[in-house]
Amino acid sequence: MFDIGALEIFMIGIVALVVIGPEELPKFLRAAGQMLGKAREIAREFRGSIRDVMDEAESMLDADADAESAEADVFAAERKAEGVTPDMSPEEVTDHIMSKKDSGSKNDGGAS
Repeated sequence: MFDIGALEIFMIGIVALVVIGPEELPKFLRAAGQMLGKAREIAREFRGSIRDVMDEAESMLDADADAESAEADVFAAERKAEGVTPDMSPEEVTDHIMSKKDSGSKNDGGAS
């Protein structure tokens, strides 16, 4: 990730030994290791929460797709009950609906 080679790590170790001192270096390295562990834990939790959000969004999309499919099924059933078929042209659908409307108003005795 940082593209640090063995020589760079060795040089950092020498500088840390000189700056921090041999007595404090183990305490410093322990604290640095704990901080690194904490940072990894935070990153792991963050990735997990992102996965949870993605899974929730995916399940919501699936639910929306299911609802749209059910709505399309209801619409298709209504069209079938009206006698409208998918192979009809828009003009044929309009004529069919208007003829049903005209026959419905004749059955009502002409009162609309």
